[in-house]
Amino acid sequence: MKPKIQVLIPLMPSSSSIVKYLDKIDQTRIYSNFGPLNSELIERLANYLGIDEDCIATCANATLALTGAIQTSEVASAPVWELPSWTFTATAAAGVAAGVKLHFSDVDTDGRVIPSNKCEALIDVLPFGDAIDLDRLPEECKLVLVDAAASFDALRKIEIPRDREVGLVLSLHATKLLGAGEGGIFVSNNPLWVQKFKAWTNFGISNISERISEFPGTNAKLSEYGAAVALSSLDCWEQSRLRYLEIQEKAKSITENRSLRLVGGMKNGFVTPYWNIQTDDSFRKDRIKQALVQDNVEFRDWWGSGLDMVPAYKSITSAELRSTRLLSATTLGLPFHAKLTEEDFMRIASCLVD
Repeated sequence: MKPKIQVLIPLMPSSSSIVKYLDKIDQTRIYSNFGPLNSELIERLANYLGIDEDCIATCANATLALTGAIQTSEVASAPVWELPSWTFTATAAAGVAAGVKLHFSDVDTDGRVIPSNKCEALIDVLPFGDAIDLDRLPEECKLVLVDAAASFDALRKIEIPRDREVGLVLSLHATKLLGAGEGGIFVSNNPLWVQKFKAWTNFGISNISERISEFPGTNAKLSEYGAAVALSSLDCWEQSRLRYLEIQEKAKSITENRSLRLVGGMKNGFVTPYWNIQTDDSFRKDRIKQALVQDNVEFRDWWGSGLDMVPAYKSITSAELRSTRLLSATTLGLPFHAKLTEEDFMRIASCLVD
């Protein structure tokens, strides 16, 4: 049997590149609680995103960040929070943990959520590293929380509209573009929301010296060790991005030559950790999957059939989900990581049968 081609291999900084930050931890003997490395990370991320430092906060992971953003928002008591069914389970898990009522909405052909005209609070999802696009949303959406887990490249120097309250969550998981092993970032155009969110990650304590919980929160702080790895990832980012762009061009060329469509950020030129293709029908997708299995090439249905089909969320109401079903039946995740060789790409291409 041929060697397995893995669907994803994280691109993380080497241990030697992290040492200088670990030395700083040894010197300060501060390991958590918004330490100096956490502050440095916020400063550098704010510069990258083109926002003020008081508009960004760190978190232990992105799912907790989504949960905390919901619970600390001004419309946390909204009757219903809408979100797409076609997304990763973490999006819905955060809403359930936040204790709000959820409703699954359908998506358009690009995988973007289509909220109802009565939507007050929305969890938007950027499909597979794509860019933010709020112009398509109805004015009735008073608050938009964007699950931008894999969109680090697409959000560089972002411009968040001021006509509504917007929050964004990025993931620092090892499988994403900027890795800390585990971690998350919350960004908003409302500094007061960020301030409350930061307190939420520290048991609801705003004034650290007084150590009094002003509202219910939890312990969701990013440790200094997590910040150290994230800073090292930032040091390597431009080099990592060039490597992603190099292999991305090969993936795009193969997709086009095989008369397939790209899904997500790669289609729009953004660096993404995912190579998702879309077929004309489910029959070709099945033939491709069979060919991949025979050639020992891994693949993923990253978002499955939709979260409304997942046992954990069967009690959540949903709209008619035609596009969700279409995308789930025709979209497939192929191997995409920095370790792919020319031979690997040739093997993958040979599996994309008609």
